[in-house]
Amino acid sequence: MAHPSADLDVLRVALIRGAFEYQGQKRSAASRAYIPPSVWSRLRDELVDEVEGLTVGDVTDFHNFMSAVIDDRSFAKRRSVLNRVRGEEGVEIVAGGTADDSEGYFVPPTSWWPTILIMRYSLPNTSVRFSACSSTRTPNTTKCCGSPRQLGRTG
Repeated sequence: MAHPSADLDVLRVALIRGAFEYQGQKRSAASRAYIPPSVWSRLRDELVDEVEGLTVGDVTDFHNFMSAVIDDRSFAKRRSVLNRVRGEEGVEIVAGGTADDSEGYFVPPTSWWPTILIMRYSLPNTSVRFSACSSTRTPNTTKCCGSPRQLGRTG
């Protein structure tokens, strides 16, 4: 949950590292972010540029931020989700959204700007979903985020 007073540089770094560091393969990986539209409009371009700039490649090249997913089954799951979500009404892929297995199982970091419906899917690692949330008062936070039963589990 981002607050309108958030420092955009700190928020951007936290979102990228929280979602994509270790390829999202940690239990605490950020898979959802609730961001007020006023913050999203100021954050979006630089966030997308930075996500698109994350390098994906061979693990022996330490210039790469991420590498391939573990196997063909993991790759197929991610590609299937990308294909399914790509057709969802109201969902915009703002970064990534591709999957290439021509030289390994590479799935670049992906970011979505979804409707609340997409927040219900249990999406695999290497993706983070952003959703509009205009509430800034704590009592309304749960109305914005939904209940745990409405949302898919993380990871």
